Amino acid sequence: MAGKRTPLIATVAGLTAAGFLFGTGAASAQPHGGLLDTTCSYAQFQAAAQQHAPDLAANPEKMAKFERILNLPVEERKAKAEQKRAEKGEISPEKREKIREWKESPEGQAKIATMRTVLDTCGQY
Repeated sequence: MAGKRTPLIATVAGLTAAGFLFGTGAASAQPHGGLLDTTCSYAQFQAAAQQHAPDLAANPEKMAKFERILNLPVEERKAKAEQKRAEKGEISPEKREKIREWKESPEGQAKIATMRTVLDTCGQY
C-alpha cells in the first residue's frame, strides 16, 4: 500500500506545482476550479479529456495518475497535497522560476488551457 501512496503523493505535488490542482475557483461548479476541488468522477474527467485533450486521454500512465487522484474524496486530495507540501518544504527560487517560465511558455499555456477546459467541462459528462 505504501508503494502506491508515494507515486500518488508525487503526482499530487507535481500537479500542484503546475497549477492544475488549485484553480482560481473554489468549487468545481465555478470555472477554473482545480483538480483538488472538482467533484467530477474519473469517468467524467476521462470523457472530458477524450473530447478536449485526446493526447492526454490516450496516455494510460497519465490517466492512471488522474484516476488515483480523482478516486479520493475531495478532502483527502487536499490533505495529501498539504502533506506533500509539508514534506517538501518551500520550493527553491530556482525551481519556482523554472515553473514560472514553463507556465508562461507557449507549451505551458496550451497545456494549462487544455486542463482548464477539461476541468471546466467534466461535470457535463
